[in-house]
Amino acid sequence: MPAYGARGAPKFTGKGRQLEEFWERFEELAVACNVDEKQRAALALRYVKKSRDKDLWKGMKNYKWVVLGDFEKWKDVVNGAYTDGEKKREYTYSDLMRYIKECRDINISKEQDFMNYYRKFVSISQGLLSNGKIVEEQANHFFWQGLHRKTRKTIKKRLEVMDKDREADAIPSIEDTLKAGQYVYSEKSFECQYNGSGKHHRPWASSDNSSSDSSSESESDLTSESSESDSDLDVSASSSSESERVGWKKKKKGKKVKKRMDKKKRGKEKEREEVVTK
Repeated sequence: MPAYGARGAPKFTGKGRQLEEFWERFEELAVACNVDEKQRAALALRYVKKSRDKDLWKGMKNYKWVVLGDFEKWKDVVNGAYTDGEKKREYTYSDLMRYIKECRDINISKEQDFMNYYRKFVSISQGLLSNGKIVEEQANHFFWQGLHRKTRKTIKKRLEVMDKDREADAIPSIEDTLKAGQYVYSEKSFECQYNGSGKHHRPWASSDNSSSDSSSESESDLTSESSESDSDLDVSASSSSESERVGWKKKKKGKKVKKRMDKKKRGKEKEREEVVTK
């Protein structure tokens, strides 16, 4: 388990609204680190900042039974020590800025990670929008800035396909970013591109059984054309490589000739200097 205050470590500073996120993060790490349930209460106290809260949690009924594997009951009693009003999570502008800062260094590669980012962002920003702390344009900007630069670059390409008239520097709406992100990171999108077998999906190919013969013929023709095109490309690439090699040899030979001429020139200049000296 990470040390108190380490990046990504759970932290409880005495505010009831932190409880839900605190337990969620703590149990996630406990499972990942294979922490036995009997040890979890003692470890949870490590991430409680104030001594008065630690004393309160230790004094809770069922704490002594945690060693027998009754962690969940102890956790429920701890949660019961705080009112519903205290536990209601009201995010602040600082919470949103902190979340954006944490996320923008993480490059997204899976749809699940992208959707997790989206859900958490909405849960934090929704209250701020409702209370007028931020406006929609700011929310769009913050959502975009919270993505890793490589993630933004990937999604931006899809946005350009979605809207060809889109200005290059325009900040997309959360809805458009969501659509583009779901498309580029979804498994279905990948399957559509490669059709599950490594072969690029042909969007014009019909899925209707009645046209399977003509579709097969079309695919055959396309495969033939593709092979010929590949062959032409290979020849072109080969010719290009040969031309480059010839050009490189000529350039190298020219450098050698120039070097010899410069050497002869320096020799003649030295001879003239010696004659003048004599």
